[in-house]
Amino acid sequence: MKNTKKRKKIRIILAVFFIVCVFCSNTISAQENLIFDNSRHKIGFVSGYGNQSMLNVLYDYRVCFFQFQYYYSLLGKQTWDLEILAQPQYNITKYKYKDYFTDDLDGYEVGLNIGILIRGNLVKKYLSFYGLLSSGPHYVSGVPRRQANGFIFSDNISIGMNVRLIKSLYLDVRSGIRHISNAKLKSPNGGVNNFIINIGVFTTL
Repeated sequence: MKNTKKRKKIRIILAVFFIVCVFCSNTISAQENLIFDNSRHKIGFVSGYGNQSMLNVLYDYRVCFFQFQYYYSLLGKQTWDLEILAQPQYNITKYKYKDYFTDDLDGYEVGLNIGILIRGNLVKKYLSFYGLLSSGPHYVSGVPRRQANGFIFSDNISIGMNVRLIKSLYLDVRSGIRHISNAKLKSPNGGVNNFIINIGVFTTL
């Protein structure tokens, strides 16, 4: 119960933060010195993998991510940047319905995450690090028996790095923890956690 309340509070905080940031962005001049070639818009794609190998849990739920990404810069200076990140995605999963089953079941996820990203620039236009909080609705076709399938929320916390490759093309690498559950909308709702690693590229527009 406490974990459910905490997750609800996190989602409320993210929503309020998102609204405030959008409001503030309308008062900012287009002449801000943004990190990535003075561009507010970036698009990209990342793919990755998540499992429980680094988590102390008994269930088995593995996921391969395929995420389109759109970044919009809200606030930008030479040394830092605040961005919104939208991530529509289709993910392929393998899982065991019960802990002691030996055969894997196949599944999939479809969803959208919206996040707030805070970036620190170390080497101008070439290297930056960031932290990311994101959440959003998903549909999952099948999960371990501790969690009901169907509609869920995906909550993510990640840290990442961007490296300039050529011109306006950047490498995007991140890792973190993802939690999926349905906020007590349907039982059971034990939740599923994944340690995730993603890698991809993006370009400025």
